[in-house]
Amino acid sequence: MKETTKTFIDGLCVGSALMYLAIGVANLYGWMTVFAGIAIITFSYATLIIALAAEEERSWRRENYEKGTHDYYGNKIEDEDK
Repeated sequence: MKETTKTFIDGLCVGSALMYLAIGVANLYGWMTVFAGIAIITFSYATLIIALAAEEERSWRRENYEKGTHDYYGNKIEDEDK
């Protein structure tokens, strides 16, 4: 079986398990609680990913600035002799 097929099947299994869990929690606490929880988790995940991307960009700019190939803002420094 191809790796993409395995990944797809794993995704279906995990998605089904999470949906079953969400329905169980919704029956106990109500759908608004489930939707609020999903919104909070999604917002937290997005915030974390954005922070990691910003840190990666900052480290890339700092590395190239220290090499002397880019300025502080990440713009490539062109040679004056060209």
